[in-house]
Amino acid sequence: MVDPNSNFEFIFSNKVLRFQGRIYVGKEGPLRGKLLEKAHFTAIRGHSGIKGTIKRLQQYFYWRTLSKDVMGPQQPGNHIDVYLAPLIEDLKTLWDIGVDAFDANKQEYFTLRAVLLWTINDFPAYGNLSGCTVKGYFACPISREGTNSCWLKHCKKNAYMGHRKFLPINHPYRRLKMFSMVNKNWVSS
Repeated sequence: MVDPNSNFEFIFSNKVLRFQGRIYVGKEGPLRGKLLEKAHFTAIRGHSGIKGTIKRLQQYFYWRTLSKDVMGPQQPGNHIDVYLAPLIEDLKTLWDIGVDAFDANKQEYFTLRAVLLWTINDFPAYGNLSGCTVKGYFACPISREGTNSCWLKHCKKNAYMGHRKFLPINHPYRRLKMFSMVNKNWVSS
């Protein structure tokens, strides 16, 4: 609870608490949700998006976590493994024990078992799920410490070299200049 007498920037008048001239929005209650709903959509401009909603609310209202509240829930990101943990337990149960299910066609019960064959992920998600390093000097999950990389100081990022080392020694691509490498004798480790 904010004490209106504790700071000269807070003014309490007409049963409304203001901070720096804007209406103060407290932490609890339905007011935040209603304000977000009203500010996000207007009859004239339609959906204003995140930046428009924040800008519109900041003109008249003050609350500390405005940007966080407008952004809403975030994707799991680097914690995808924690997010999928309940699914893994369910899949283990379905594979090891199974569950009783009813076949309406045959009018009988059977044990249903399931397995997750594969998932489709982008490269960062692959790293998060598998625990492999997918960035930095050793970004190749296959080569690991054998990854040939160099730091490009002007671009400020890693470049990965030695992509031909998996080709046979006499492969014609090894001789092409457009595939040139620092060490042309690299071979698969």
